[in-house]
Amino acid sequence: MSPGLLVEAPLLLLFLENYLYSRVTVYLLYIGLVPFYLVVVVSC
Repeated sequence: MSPGLLVEAPLLLLFLENYLYSRVTVYLLYIGLVPFYLVVVVSC
């Protein structure tokens, strides 16, 4: 393994981790907002 790869691998893992966390956060926001939106639409 080249030294460059050893340096880049943790950065890549960190990027993937942040990417996945942000995706999960977005999904959770959608899951939380959709019922709220439906309640607002139904009650109007």
